[in-house]
Amino acid sequence: MNKDKLKNTYITIGIKQTIPNDLQMLLLDLYNSLEGEKDYLQVYNLNKEIQDDKLFQRIIHKQETPKYNVEYILEYNNAVDAKVFLIEEGEYLVMMLADEY
Repeated sequence: MNKDKLKNTYITIGIKQTIPNDLQMLLLDLYNSLEGEKDYLQVYNLNKEIQDDKLFQRIIHKQETPKYNVEYILEYNNAVDAKVFLIEEGEYLVMMLADEY
């Protein structure tokens, strides 16, 4: 992918109904900031956690080829549990819930 070229991004109804807009933007930012070769399939495992009466969003960002697996934890009041796919299809990116695939 040419990093200088932004791709059109399509968001499924499941994402729109489940994942808050700012979290969608964060997932796209994580994708865009990924350096080096990108697999056509990015996987984001999202889990909400409570620690010391605070709500946190855990994000595990993975791809298979080349291997990539990074975990982020941030305090976030709208945390969700979901598995999100970000699929690169030529000039397009499609963000969908795993169960919509």
